[in-house]
Amino acid sequence: IEGSRTEGSPFEIAKDQVGHLLKQLPKTANFNLIAFNSDVKSFSRKFVSASAYNKNRAVRFLGKLQAEGETNTYKALSTALKDLEVDTIVLLSDGEPTKGRRTEPYDILEAVQRMNRFRGTTINTIQIGEHLPLMSILADMNGGRYKNIPLERDPKTGTYRKR
Repeated sequence: IEGSRTEGSPFEIAKDQVGHLLKQLPKTANFNLIAFNSDVKSFSRKFVSASAYNKNRAVRFLGKLQAEGETNTYKALSTALKDLEVDTIVLLSDGEPTKGRRTEPYDILEAVQRMNRFRGTTINTIQIGEHLPLMSILADMNGGRYKNIPLERDPKTGTYRKR
């Protein structure tokens, strides 16, 4: 998975990755987006078809998102897993869990394993920036794939660039 943006903030690079994923969805797919920082915000109350109209709406939703607050990874995952229709999750994060009911990686892994034990939802993860074991283990434990997009910071401008 590679978006077109090669530099900027980790958040902007992450949004570019999601936009790239959306564009690749086949028309037969159904999807939803769950954005998270300190809280969780869903694009839609339920899954929508991957029509051009809905993908464009989702891209506009992405465009309005701002980098603010902390990272509530557990709430995002538990919100996604509450939907009985979900068969695949792509968790994209540029930070480690810092907010919410569970912030310790082991606690998150254990809780997700309990929620997903009989469902078999595939969880793929994309880590923007520094490699975090939580992201790779989460993918491994849930039949998914892990991708790391390492970034380096330009000391002169303070912006980030894909390595």
